[in-house]
Amino acid sequence: MSDSLTVAILGAGGVGLSYAAWLASRGHRIRLWTPSGRSVAPFRPAGNLSAGGLLSGMWRVAAANSLPDAVSEADVVILAIPSNVHRPVLSELVPLLAEKQVVILSAPIGFSSIFLRSRLQKAGKRNIVAVWPVPALNGRLQGPGEVYVSGARPALDVAAWPIDSAAIATELCRALFGIDVIFIGDLLVAELSNINAVAHAGNALCNLTRMEKGEIWFTYAGVTPRVARLIEAADKERIEIGAALGLKLKSFAAYLREWYGLQETNLASLTAKIAARPNPTPGPRTDCSRYVTEDIPYGIMGLAKLGQTLGTATVMLDTLATIFDVLYEGALSRETGIEAEIAEIVHPASP
Repeated sequence: MSDSLTVAILGAGGVGLSYAAWLASRGHRIRLWTPSGRSVAPFRPAGNLSAGGLLSGMWRVAAANSLPDAVSEADVVILAIPSNVHRPVLSELVPLLAEKQVVILSAPIGFSSIFLRSRLQKAGKRNIVAVWPVPALNGRLQGPGEVYVSGARPALDVAAWPIDSAAIATELCRALFGIDVIFIGDLLVAELSNINAVAHAGNALCNLTRMEKGEIWFTYAGVTPRVARLIEAADKERIEIGAALGLKLKSFAAYLREWYGLQETNLASLTAKIAARPNPTPGPRTDCSRYVTEDIPYGIMGLAKLGQTLGTATVMLDTLATIFDVLYEGALSRETGIEAEIAEIVHPASP
């Protein structure tokens, strides 16, 4: 591939537009697309994307009218859309993929990468898939055509399929974003290393009245010592699920030490240090935040179902799932379609 690539970014929220600005600043050509099309209207057919924060400037990006239009000339396709539309979008994407196109999944939950692998295999395709357990960048929307890039990972964990494409996948991610990349294994490692669900569930539960009332609060400041205990209990069960599958997963606290260069050993001390830094990350000001609508049904409930299938203890995950389901009147326990992927994880098909 040449130094300048055409990148289709599926998603135009804070993360998707942060990727667009970052990649455009590095000379790559950007094509944006979302299922509804509303958030890409400022860029159709082309428009200026302004960024502030860690990255400051303005770049020309384009918006596609359809998914086929977005990916037709792309070298790389990055998925940065809500988890509840992963499966329909990926189902539409797979038949469109040409042989050398690479697909990157940014922080998927609900085993979306396992779903993608299965669809590619059924289609007889071996497109390289790279998966990041967490987003490469953090960002939030400031207004139409504006994004605030609040952070970049000092090093990015990357998983790959097929496994023999690891070198290509990691080098591509490094070339795209210009940050260090660490290969961590296959897709399942990345899926179970996504700590968003366990981090957000306890924080959202204990700060739900703030979210419901639209109050101003900050994510890490919301993780007080007692909230930290709740998060750690759920995180412990996530790690035990990984161990049952022969995987050694890092804790949420370990990730925070890496990302922020801290030495504190317990989660409450880490979050207190992070909360005291300038420009703290705002907490959600709506009870319909992805902390709930995505991280509970696809993250917490998905992990609980996998743990139950494996026979590992999921007391805290089950408790969180039950409480949120009561709070949201059963809306979160709707069918998510992850059962087939759980079966594939527990009883993998022959390669």
